[in-house]
Amino acid sequence: MMSNAGSQLDDSMRRTPMLTSQQFKREVAYKEAMDRHISEMESRAGEAVREKDAWHSHVNDCLEQERDEMQVKRSRAQQNQYFLRQQVQWREKQKKEQRKDDIVGASAHDFPTFTEPAEAEMKDFVSGQQARMRADLDEQVRTNNTLRNLQKRRERALEVDQLSANRMEMSMLREAERAKKAYDKEALATAWNSEIRMKNIWKAIENHNKVGSQVGGSQCGSSAGPQVLNVEGLPPLSRSGSSTVSAGRIMTGSSRRVPLGASSSLSRLGTGRQ
Repeated sequence: MMSNAGSQLDDSMRRTPMLTSQQFKREVAYKEAMDRHISEMESRAGEAVREKDAWHSHVNDCLEQERDEMQVKRSRAQQNQYFLRQQVQWREKQKKEQRKDDIVGASAHDFPTFTEPAEAEMKDFVSGQQARMRADLDEQVRTNNTLRNLQKRRERALEVDQLSANRMEMSMLREAERAKKAYDKEALATAWNSEIRMKNIWKAIENHNKVGSQVGGSQCGSSAGPQVLNVEGLPPLSRSGSSTVSAGRIMTGSSRRVPLGASSSLSRLGTGRQ
């Protein structure tokens, strides 16, 4: 560009040889300014071109990225569609297989045709049923027998315990009855002996009074002391009753007679207890 400006200046100088120095300077300055302006415009145009190229590259990158994303989405959609188709096919296949199985299962029992089983099979079935029923009955019988035996054992044990308890109670009752009889016997003997002793004393007193009335006239003038009842010959009162009984026999003069006072005292004791 500078060479072009120099050639143009030379051409102008040749054309205008009559220019002054001042005009020449102005012309040169103008050309230099024009050259600077042109260079600035060229630099700005280059920057604009570079910016445009950068923008185009950025736009191209964005478009490429969008294309890639769309491609990825499309591939995912295709994969999902393929998977859904596979699922549909699997379900259809499963339904077909299930239907086949249902048909096979439905046709296995030959419905609604009913056929009589073979005689041998029927006999085997009946014999098997009878054997099972017999085994069940035997098991039930064994169970019932076992329960019955256990019940008998429990009842026998209860009976044995009851018998032992009854024996103990009877022995206790016998001991109590023996003790009661011994106590009653001792009480009766004591009452009998007391009655015999009292009767003998009264008899001794009556005999003494009779003897005193007979010899009272002969002994009235004597200086002898008062007569004392002689009861030294009577046996002492004891709970055993042997001495009292012997004394009663001596006074009554009989070894077999029982005094009436003892029987009356026994009757009074019996009525008092009742």
